Amino acid sequence: MKNLKPLKLFLRSVPDSVHSQLFCRLCTQLMRGQSIVKKLQKLDGKVVRLTITDTKNSWCFQFTAQGLKAVANNNATVDVHIKGSLKSFLLLATHNEDPDTLFFNQELCLEGNTEDGLYLRNILDAMEFNTAAHLQKVFGTSVADIVSPLVERFQLGSRLQALGKTLI
Repeated sequence: MKNLKPLKLFLRSVPDSVHSQLFCRLCTQLMRGQSIVKKLQKLDGKVVRLTITDTKNSWCFQFTAQGLKAVANNNATVDVHIKGSLKSFLLLATHNEDPDTLFFNQELCLEGNTEDGLYLRNILDAMEFNTAAHLQKVFGTSVADIVSPLVERFQLGSRLQALGKTLI
């Protein structure tokens, strides 16, 4: 947990509204070219809040056809509220822990519309990031054809997962 101190300090010192904007923009960018976009259409208009209990952060966002949109009002009515420690969210995000284990051990708590929450959790858990499709959508076919083999060769996905393990 020592390795998380700088991240915790950053999370505590920057306003949640900034985090929400960054989170939404990053997720929206990463979703470009991914098959998950079609599955997320079922959540269009739904508001989700993520609360990191040990840093006291709360990020609120809404699913839209364009991606995620930050919700400025932290008192907004939410459809799904997921709470947990920073470590639990990082384990979930880096696929270093099974979501069922985190929820069963009550390291993550799901409140609100559980059907939507479970739907979101299941599609995120099953998601395989398609680097080639993302690069093609963002940069076009010619750049994607050059960069995709390099990404695969250097195994960036597994390296990011290993980095997540060292942080946690």
